[in-house]
Amino acid sequence: MRLILFHLRFWIVVLLFFAFGVSSSKAQGSTFWAQQERIPETFDYTEEPPFLIADLNHTVHAFNSQPLDLLNPDGQRAIFYRQWTIESGWTFPNDILFDPDGTIFLLGAVGDQAGRVHLALLYGQGLYYSQAFLSEAGDSSAWSTPIFLGTNIRNPTIGFERVGSITTDDSGTNIAIIYSGSENGSGLYSVHSSDGGNNWTNPYPVFLTSDNKLAVSDPKLYTGESGVIHAVWGTRNKEGHGELGYYANFNHEDNIWSSPIELDTSGLGAPSVVEHDGKIFVTYILNNVNTNLWRLSNDGGKTWTNPSRLSPPHVGSNGLVSFIVDSSDTLHAFFGQRIDDNNHGMWHTTWTGYDWTIAEAVVRGKKITDVIGGRGFDPNAARAVIVNGNVAVVAWGTDGSSGTNGAWYSYKRFDVPELPSQPLPTSPPAAEQVETESIPAATGILLPESSSTSIPQNILNAPRSTRNPQAGILIGAFPVLVFVIVMLVLRFSHTRNK
Repeated sequence: MRLILFHLRFWIVVLLFFAFGVSSSKAQGSTFWAQQERIPETFDYTEEPPFLIADLNHTVHAFNSQPLDLLNPDGQRAIFYRQWTIESGWTFPNDILFDPDGTIFLLGAVGDQAGRVHLALLYGQGLYYSQAFLSEAGDSSAWSTPIFLGTNIRNPTIGFERVGSITTDDSGTNIAIIYSGSENGSGLYSVHSSDGGNNWTNPYPVFLTSDNKLAVSDPKLYTGESGVIHAVWGTRNKEGHGELGYYANFNHEDNIWSSPIELDTSGLGAPSVVEHDGKIFVTYILNNVNTNLWRLSNDGGKTWTNPSRLSPPHVGSNGLVSFIVDSSDTLHAFFGQRIDDNNHGMWHTTWTGYDWTIAEAVVRGKKITDVIGGRGFDPNAARAVIVNGNVAVVAWGTDGSSGTNGAWYSYKRFDVPELPSQPLPTSPPAAEQVETESIPAATGILLPESSSTSIPQNILNAPRSTRNPQAGILIGAFPVLVFVIVMLVLRFSHTRNK
């Protein structure tokens, strides 16, 4: 009998350890990245993942454009919305803006601290803008009527999908969009609003190539802690090869763009930019070294350090570097590249204050080329966000040479404090909304599609569960405990009968 009591006490201690001795995962970091999974119902024929926005309610909001019928690449397109949490994974996508002519593309999506999301849209060759509260993003009727902003925008194609970018300050008051266009010659154009997206400037040529054989590529915007807007972009020739790349900045107070500064020699592609602790970082791919380089400015973009490799072992041209900052004010970078033929992947590195750490793999493996079957593997075009300060979520596409393969993602909980949860703001009642003047839309404006599958308000804004994540282990181990007790009793009875 003593033997039974010993074993019984042992298993009770084990179960209590799981139930109470291990603190909630919200307070602990994870050792490994979660196994990569495909984002459900994403379009195969794209190298780009959705645009991601993280709120402080433990939720990632994702926006992308794709055909209504995923089996018909040339069919009618729509802007789709879906969301993700650790507990529930991805929701089913919901179409929120619809184009009956099948030509709608999402150029960018950005959120503000007032709980709104701002979209830059391409319809035909026209630039449009729309906004909604994140808490209502799954309801097509919640989106503002898109405002026409400009024309003669370059159409996205596979391998040339990044033709515009949008950014806003924390309040959502100052919004800017840049895009590759040709209204007054091939170049980079900008429009901006200083009243939350109600009124917009006319398109302004930030940079002209002075050669119609060159097109602006990969424009990228970022609003820094200083309030200054940073822009980077590249240029491509008719053969699709990278030429020169540039940096410029814009100050809403002065409404002036700085003169563009060349970032590097010819062959530059996929530039990205971030401001952190008063420093401006730019990254880009340079063809002659076939890897990501980075530079740093300590004086607002006037002068720059010499280019250095972001990660010396890595090579390849696999799209943008994506930056996030966690709750401990650590800067993280994500990128797709390879070390060798057996080590393609998505990678993660952090800024130490003077250099970048050795990159760890989010996912890695041998390159798989499967153009027809859709099982290709070669991660491309990172997009990352930080959820409540300590959960990193990164998404990516597949490089076209391996066969486009939809969008994939992984996540990891960092060992840093979690920021307090905050419910999402909602739009005020109609009677309280102040009417503001807006620019009339052009003929053929997009209208939000009526949808019967919008995500309920209570799901979007419900507080997340704070249950112990080990509860599932406890529940699963209970039958094991019962089995062990029964076996011990039978063994004891058998021993006594001898």
